[in-house]
Amino acid sequence: MTESRTPDVGNSKLSRYLTRSLKKAELEGKCIPISSTKKYDLQTKRIPRRSTKIGGVYTPDKRLKKLFQSCKKPKYTPLADLEKAQFQEFQSILRENPAQEFEIVIGIHVSNKFFLSLARPTNWVSTEFAEFEKASDKLGFNWGGLVSFSFTGKTPRRNDKKVLLVDVDRVYTPMMWGKDHWVGLVINLTCRQVEILDCNIPLNESDNEVNKHMAYLLRALPHVLAAFSPPSDSSHPEEDQAFSWVRPDNIYFNERSGDCGPCAVKFLEMHAAGYSYEDMGQIDDKKVDIFRQKYAMDTYEEFIGNAKVQNDG
Repeated sequence: MTESRTPDVGNSKLSRYLTRSLKKAELEGKCIPISSTKKYDLQTKRIPRRSTKIGGVYTPDKRLKKLFQSCKKPKYTPLADLEKAQFQEFQSILRENPAQEFEIVIGIHVSNKFFLSLARPTNWVSTEFAEFEKASDKLGFNWGGLVSFSFTGKTPRRNDKKVLLVDVDRVYTPMMWGKDHWVGLVINLTCRQVEILDCNIPLNESDNEVNKHMAYLLRALPHVLAAFSPPSDSSHPEEDQAFSWVRPDNIYFNERSGDCGPCAVKFLEMHAAGYSYEDMGQIDDKKVDIFRQKYAMDTYEEFIGNAKVQNDG
């Protein structure tokens, strides 16, 4: 997830942001009508469209279509309430066939059980760094498409002409620490600082513990920038573009544990929307329960249950 707001680096808490003015390109297009002289062309049955978000062709559950269409789409609020009856209906339908599986656009398979797991409080949601460390030519290391898309803002399905460090100066990403703890990272490319949004600081309390988790990333970032940004005169990116980290201690603490993945995503979401660390500190366990349920419904609707993804064939 990339974003082009520049942080006010004069404030160590980074709780306020300066918004970069963006130029809007106005595009004019013409609609070209296509007609046919064949009468049966207008009467034929619609062919199921292949989804741009999941693999294969399928017919979504009509009850879920109706449920999502009935849900109100309010103005964005990071900790919005959820109608209990809607989630219970969603949960009931998925429980009828928990093993039903789909391949989503990023190439992984998810099942109804995954979405039910995502909604369950305290339930865990379960590299290339090692290969980078082994590589002798670090500047020539092949980072693959996912890293390229993240840092350039360019994806296969979007023809965005974005330029690193011009249009994209901040990258949002979750990171797994060890085997069972997720944190959110806000990678500020221009000031070369990584904000660590961690809902369970006592789990890795000392700076040494954090450094162990962050060492590979901090070492790799200058080389990633060198690989995807315009050529510069610097031949030693690691020395000239060193990254540091900061971890705020006034955001929500998930003392009960088990919610670190959804919390990391929520922190990133709020940060991108301009909310402060203090706002993140207003989260409590009850709000976590609610936004886990909302994430389950929202991700299902986005990838699987959107009526616009497929039609009935």
